Amino acid sequence: VKSWLPVEQKRFTFRIPPDFREVKGQSIDSWGREFQSADSTVSLNFDWGQYSDPLTRPGHYVTSCVERIGGRKARLIAISLPHPYYGVSDAAAKYCTGAAWRDIKPGVHLTMSGTARDREGLDQLLRIFRTVRFEESE
Repeated sequence: VKSWLPVEQKRFTFRIPPDFREVKGQSIDSWGREFQSADSTVSLNFDWGQYSDPLTRPGHYVTSCVERIGGRKARLIAISLPHPYYGVSDAAAKYCTGAAWRDIKPGVHLTMSGTARDREGLDQLLRIFRTVRFEESE
């Protein structure tokens, strides 16, 4: 993970593997960015804003847990695809995972999520989530 590239945002940073590239997209009600592995088998995005998903819908996840990442409590989820609730555009994706941090500042949240075609990609996404660090003043 030390060789991974930093992605620095105003209030947080995280690291991505060197083969990831940014994919252009447009957020509607919040701020976000999307990244993808060079072979397109892993995709990652984040959503920063008031309406970021808390990932708390009961019964919608294969597994979920809470752990401290970046000094803050985060909810992590994992889903095996296809899943009736989630429409994933990549038909080859087999896994979806996410991490959600609430109230980074009052009323502003961060959710990161991604899809992967294999278990190795799923593990890579979880490692990316665990690199998140927040501004010290927050």
